[in-house]
Amino acid sequence: MNSEISTNNDDIDPLLSLDQQQQQIRNPNPKRRKHNRVRTGCFTCRKRKKKCDEHQPNCENCIRNKLKCQYPSQWNEALPLNFKLETFQYDELVPLHYKRKKISTNLKSQKVPQDLFGVFLLNTSSLDVSNSNRKNNGIPAIGETVDTENVEEEVIDTKLGNSTSYESVEIITQSPIKSSSSTPSTSLSLLTHNDNQAAEHKTIEVDHPDNALSWVFAGPVTNLHLFGKYIPNIELSPQDAELYVHCARDFMQQVSLPHAHPSLSPPNVWVNLVLESSILIDVYLSCGATYLACLHQNSKVDPLHEQSSQQLQINDNAQLSQKYRELSEIKYNLAVKSLMSAISTNSIDLDSDWLMTAGLSLCLRDRANGLNGSRCTKHVSFVYNLIKRRIDKKRQSQSLGNASPLLSSITPVERLLIDSFLFNYTCSLLTCGKQDYASLPSPYSFFPDIENWFDAPIVQNCEVKWMNNPVLGAARNSFQTLAKLIYLLRSHYEFDGDADDNSHYTNDETFWELILALNDQEIDQVEKDNVLKLNQLLKIFPLGSKTMVTSHTGEQLSYSVLRSNLAVSIITIHACKILAAKLINPKIPAYLPEIQHSVSIILEELSLYIPQDNYSSSICIASLFFCGVAIINKPQQDLLCYKLSNLKNNLSQIVANNLISILKKCWDRETTERAIFGDKCYKCFDTIFDREILESVAF
Repeated sequence: MNSEISTNNDDIDPLLSLDQQQQQIRNPNPKRRKHNRVRTGCFTCRKRKKKCDEHQPNCENCIRNKLKCQYPSQWNEALPLNFKLETFQYDELVPLHYKRKKISTNLKSQKVPQDLFGVFLLNTSSLDVSNSNRKNNGIPAIGETVDTENVEEEVIDTKLGNSTSYESVEIITQSPIKSSSSTPSTSLSLLTHNDNQAAEHKTIEVDHPDNALSWVFAGPVTNLHLFGKYIPNIELSPQDAELYVHCARDFMQQVSLPHAHPSLSPPNVWVNLVLESSILIDVYLSCGATYLACLHQNSKVDPLHEQSSQQLQINDNAQLSQKYRELSEIKYNLAVKSLMSAISTNSIDLDSDWLMTAGLSLCLRDRANGLNGSRCTKHVSFVYNLIKRRIDKKRQSQSLGNASPLLSSITPVERLLIDSFLFNYTCSLLTCGKQDYASLPSPYSFFPDIENWFDAPIVQNCEVKWMNNPVLGAARNSFQTLAKLIYLLRSHYEFDGDADDNSHYTNDETFWELILALNDQEIDQVEKDNVLKLNQLLKIFPLGSKTMVTSHTGEQLSYSVLRSNLAVSIITIHACKILAAKLINPKIPAYLPEIQHSVSIILEELSLYIPQDNYSSSICIASLFFCGVAIINKPQQDLLCYKLSNLKNNLSQIVANNLISILKKCWDRETTERAIFGDKCYKCFDTIFDREILESVAF
């Protein structure tokens, strides 16, 4: 038998071990395992080289990734060579039955209901204030390995049209990762800051082509004007540089309030945080793309051009708007995936300022896109959980004998974050769905926790105290009152005390105790404070004086800037009076004098004191909704629609147009039905209790 085996050693590899050489002599031509291509599953999963669950009519991979699911027409049909991936918007009610990825064992022990899109947030190690070896802002030290998931099969836009096609490519997440050897793709170094120490560099990978141009600025950056298209020690592709500069200079400027102290405004606070995480870069790129989408959507056509030229310009603006909106979604999805991966692997510090900034920026981005309250609430709930952690940490630090009081430990970044959160929280509380409402805190339990954050001024030499509130300013107390009324609206009139889940229900006794306290005391106190603030402005700016030199910058401070912010407080508190009257008596008609008095004051403040290019008009849109449903005459309806439709803030026009559309439908319905049914017709004022309409409003 052995004589039949060839003993020719010419074909034997001398580098093999003795056992391997003998095996090769015995079996010189081993049979290889036959490889069978997968002929089942949808074409989309086969194109992406993913295992398909073969669920009909749409597999869950395609639903989850928002890709069109296409199954072969015949069994065992080969994948077409020219097959392209296509996006597809599925119904939000389509169920997903896939199993969630298991969270690491050190997170399973956390009893925390809050999550960001299914990822738990709490990390007890970051709550330990005695732990001095915690990672700095989520950026690992040199040589430290962080386990992060690669975001595979990201889709990149390749065609504009009704049905956008995508090509499958592989992208590496922009999470801080271990430094590695240079690859053909462009490697970028992210500067890590250490106090009084030499700066160290880390290499991260960013998605742009090999031949992309790069702008690098390695010098220190102290203000917004030096940023431009550059992030220190970060190379951006031409497209990303375009998105970043529009975020830093335009998006941040349009979400800033003119009354705020310069050291507390988003352009001077949030932009500087971009050095702390590559995830925040993706967030800002998404915000920049959103700004460009809104800019092109709101671009007006030159009426002097010919009609054909005007139509071409309209089509070009529509295509550019769609392009940047899709690009914004791609950057948004990449940022969220990277954030979820970083949280699930404990590779970031959950007490970092940039993390809350990312959540609030994404919320403002969704708001600019006109998305509903439930979408925005996911970001608001995420930020609330981080704020709650920080409050607990400050209390724990104080209980351990920290000499510095709680008030002195509030930073300018925290003041901006909590002020921005208060605005987004109030609007989300009104418009989110029932399930998302359950993830938000009660204002009666949350506001006492943050009251100390507003007591001590961050900047001492302000002309008026409310300049320390960079978002709400003089309207902070008005927004808190509005949030409490919205909470009573939902907890008393929406939830049933006899239902199984009645934990969010407010019974009659508690409701009347709280609503009467708001109506008789808190609203009156805010109105008195508004009068005092107006008198303070008149003392600072004598009659005939429109500007003055500020004590903190030496620049001119305008009376109209501070008066416009005070107008927001006046508008908001009168919206509270309208809502409180409706909650006390749901059958009250809108034509009563006290209701129409508040409507007249709101429209007067809006017309006289809030310029159309001032973002102050944007933060009071929720209050304008309550004013709108109470308007009973056509001239006032036309005035409100005119003011909303002519906002010059690009990030607010989608929201404003959405509100105009809803109000017009309600007004027209009441007018039509009144002619048929008389006083028994539909009342626009009753829209306050209509959840279906409220959840369609974008604020």
